[in-house]
Amino acid sequence: MRRLAELLYRTGNLPFLITLFLLNAAFVLFILPAGLKEIENRAGKQVKLLDVQFGYDITQVRAILAEYTPEAIAQTLHFSAVTDTAFPISYGLLFVALLAYIFKDIPIKTPGFRYLYLYPLWIIAIDLAENYLIRNVLRSYPALQERDVALASAFTVIKWLSVAVFFIALLYGWWLRLKGNIGKQQDIKT
Repeated sequence: MRRLAELLYRTGNLPFLITLFLLNAAFVLFILPAGLKEIENRAGKQVKLLDVQFGYDITQVRAILAEYTPEAIAQTLHFSAVTDTAFPISYGLLFVALLAYIFKDIPIKTPGFRYLYLYPLWIIAIDLAENYLIRNVLRSYPALQERDVALASAFTVIKWLSVAVFFIALLYGWWLRLKGNIGKQQDIKT
């Protein structure tokens, strides 16, 4: 684990950040919209995706999935298994690199704080688990189970709250930089 932590810590450099930013921009601007468009083409109308909701119950899921054709559900399953597996890894690595970059020069007083840059690994794991659970819900439609929907929804909510915590940490890091508490070159060993 230490070697992985050291490797991820080294991602906090400008060239790697730019590369990850461009990769994620491609996902957000081209790949994800194209996937949604394909799902909507198969549904014959605009549809909502479960994983971009903040949370949902079985009634909401029934209403959302009632708009899907069987072909749209099949396309959503494929999209989730392929693209929505790669995207959390991509944005999660960007989040790791951002935190490693922003907090790289912080004088660390709290031992656990030095590993803050690893927090996005939690987000990756939660997002991948959420995608798996949503695929289970999609496969079971129309015979939805309350517990399956509730579990998928719980992971969706945890994902969004975890992303919010990441952005709070990011803003805190920028605030420390602006305040002058970060930026004094210090070697931080993981």
